[in-house]
Amino acid sequence: MPVLHVKPLTRAGGAHNLQGFACTGEGNPPFFLINTSPASHVEPIRVILVEDDRELRLNLTATLARQPGLEVIGSYDTAEEALAQADWPLATLLLSDLDLPGLSGVELIRQVKLATPGLIAAAYTIHDDRQYVFDALAAGAVGYLIKGSAPAVLVAELRSLATGGASISPGIAMMLLEKLYGSPAQPQPPQQVADKRLTRREVEMLERLAEGQLYKEISASHHISIHTVHTHIKRIYQKLQASCRSEAVSSARSHGYLP
Repeated sequence: MPVLHVKPLTRAGGAHNLQGFACTGEGNPPFFLINTSPASHVEPIRVILVEDDRELRLNLTATLARQPGLEVIGSYDTAEEALAQADWPLATLLLSDLDLPGLSGVELIRQVKLATPGLIAAAYTIHDDRQYVFDALAAGAVGYLIKGSAPAVLVAELRSLATGGASISPGIAMMLLEKLYGSPAQPQPPQQVADKRLTRREVEMLERLAEGQLYKEISASHHISIHTVHTHIKRIYQKLQASCRSEAVSSARSHGYLP
């Protein structure tokens, strides 16, 4: 009676594992019984990106799309568009600018978290002042990422968030501790009045903001980079003690910078 020798076989093969048995019988050539089954894999991190700066949004989308295990399943320039079109139940993580035209990034995070509690939300912004941080975290964000980080750092932060971590800078963490324990903030050195005056260039930026222009439009009209626009706007907000576009414009009018 022929004897059949059976040896377990497992071999990696692209998107599948080849599993089965190598079989040999007396007087017969060896043959294989192969079971082709999908390889076990970790679910990708599916990202929805909301950023009104088109150039930055395209660059971010391309950067994230090149990373293994990351998928950008939606890229939008307004919160309204994202709310209407994004496949939220499929998403793992929302990465949103806060200073969006129309509905703010904070309100977007709040609405999405109410509708999809399991979604991970992170703010992606130039603002590192206290009120912005508290508003975003209160809305449901578990990450607060400052624009300008190297792509590798951003990707590492997103991976950390997706695996249950939190991404908050040490300075922002200190703000939270002060808020939690009521520790008084360190006294700030007095500023000269001149330090708070807006430069002519900053007033020009404010005029564009008051007209409702996006950062990319300001960049094009003034022939400067998006990063330079962000730097100007951040400095304007600090000088006017504003946390958003409408507050900055209102404060500028009360100080006589705008009609």
